[in-house]
Amino acid sequence: MMAVFAEYEAKRISERTKDALKAAKARGVVLGAAGAANLKPNIEARQQATDLFARKLSGVIEGMKARGLTQRAMADELNGRWRVVADPASARDGSRRLTKQKRSTGSNYDDHYANQPELAA
Repeated sequence: MMAVFAEYEAKRISERTKDALKAAKARGVVLGAAGAANLKPNIEARQQATDLFARKLSGVIEGMKARGLTQRAMADELNGRWRVVADPASARDGSRRLTKQKRSTGSNYDDHYANQPELAA
């Protein structure tokens, strides 16, 4: 008897779900994952932000090249300047952000990141 009732309840849940989805579509609610058309502006915005970051960092990299640093030494120096910390504002989704950390080198990188609040500490 319990199996019969469980089967009946499952069928009713399915019907209610289908009815609710039909009603949501009638109200104009967009259902499902974002399509490629919706993702394209996001991709372009991220690419622009990446290009801006690369342009701002290029002066630092050129200075390191002029000093004759290897790529490993450049990576070590950059890793010593910034660290990844949890961003309380985005803790719900577990994301992290890069933050500036001033070291005893006397360098100040505010100019590089003044217009990029997500990287400014």
